[in-house]
Amino acid sequence: MPADISFLLELGVIAGSALAFSLVMWRLHLPVALGQLVAGMVIGPFGLKLVTDLATIQEIAEVGIVLLLFIVGLELDPFQLRAMGAKVVVFAFTEFACSFSAGLFAGLILGWSVVDSLVLAGVMSISSTALVAKFLYERRELSKTSASLIMGALVIEDLVAVFLLSVMPSLAAFQWPSPVDVGLWGLRAVLLVGLVLIFGVYVAPRVIDRISQLDVDLDEAGFLLSLSLAFAMAIVSSTLGFSAATGAFLMGLVIRGKRARFIYGKTRSVYDLFLTIFFVSMGMLVDTSQLLNLAYVLPVVGLGFIGKYVGAYVGATLSSRKAEASGIAIDMNPRGEFSFILAREASAAGVGGALIYPITGSLVLFTTLISAVVTILRNRKRA
Repeated sequence: MPADISFLLELGVIAGSALAFSLVMWRLHLPVALGQLVAGMVIGPFGLKLVTDLATIQEIAEVGIVLLLFIVGLELDPFQLRAMGAKVVVFAFTEFACSFSAGLFAGLILGWSVVDSLVLAGVMSISSTALVAKFLYERRELSKTSASLIMGALVIEDLVAVFLLSVMPSLAAFQWPSPVDVGLWGLRAVLLVGLVLIFGVYVAPRVIDRISQLDVDLDEAGFLLSLSLAFAMAIVSSTLGFSAATGAFLMGLVIRGKRARFIYGKTRSVYDLFLTIFFVSMGMLVDTSQLLNLAYVLPVVGLGFIGKYVGAYVGATLSSRKAEASGIAIDMNPRGEFSFILAREASAAGVGGALIYPITGSLVLFTTLISAVVTILRNRKRA
């Protein structure tokens, strides 16, 4: 079969399987992203082997990661962090610290090196902004005070995740860095942030304003501009030794107000497409035989769930939300896109161990499933 026909056939399999499993999850009142992950496990090389061109799919998923982080940046306003108050900071610090510590402990239990354990801790400590926000939206709870606390913590976690992404390449040949290495890394970071600020503050607003006027007559202009902004800084970031996603996130972060809303509107639909492919492609990389490897799954999933639950419960209590602490802890537990992105970058950098994908897949699958089932049972009990 010609390569182009084979690729189109595999894309069709991806779309069809993602739709089928998403509908199943929807009927079960579970997150559709979970269905997309399961779809990848079923059709991938560790399942029915319906999709074998992983290299091309991975390249498409890389585009999805860049767009995902770009849109996350667009949705955040760095100046709102100051308005969140000390309660959100206390909550975020407590739940992240407990979860990170649990992840580090899990890595050491598995006999991993300190570096690999740190990578695992990062993967286990970041909640899924997409899944948690969708849970709250579907339950119509986004207007609640507890939801504001959760979303504020997710914003802080996203920023931490981007920092972890930026330092991931430096862990490839881990040695305690010399002052020169630290200085060079700092200079590259300052250069990246400086370029983003200069372009984002002085160039991008003028270009966006001009293109938004042309967009009335040329619909494609805004969309192409959005892609150009995201990929331009992704390339710069990658050239400076950071992940491409870091540059895209920073670019989105400096675009604010009506300009951010314009760009967001132009990229939302294609973002949904690439995000679906991203979850399916991550599922393809999960060795399903390792899902039953209790020696790995139990420590990671068990400590991952307990660490996040305890941290969120204590953090919510310290933030004067004790009555809702249990529900908040359950809502914060699902892991998702950032866990996979960190695992992907770690694998590309040569750290995290060969089992980082199966472990991440198990973590995302079971924490999301447990959180969804517990929430359904709680709602039925109230009814």
